[in-house]
Amino acid sequence: DVIPIAGGIRAIHVPGHSGGPLAFLWEKNGGVLFAAEAAFNTFGLVPAYMYEDFEEELRSLAKISAFDFDTACFCHGKPIVHGASAEFKQRWGTM
Repeated sequence: DVIPIAGGIRAIHVPGHSGGPLAFLWEKNGGVLFAAEAAFNTFGLVPAYMYEDFEEELRSLAKISAFDFDTACFCHGKPIVHGASAEFKQRWGTM
């Protein structure tokens, strides 16, 4: 779904860490992903450290990897400010 604010913010269901998380993608100006708890960037880009369903977690990361965005922000860890979707695609885009 797309939330009609700020030119449109896409809500992406990303279960795995738990059953109901949403990531948000603002596709303007190169794109900014708010990854919620789908991935962390504390010591490099990794899946959530704890999860209810690891296979579902990997499917959610592959789903995110299909989008284009320059920046990614995380609940845990530093943002990736350039080339973020390339990092997601490299890690999880072929799943």
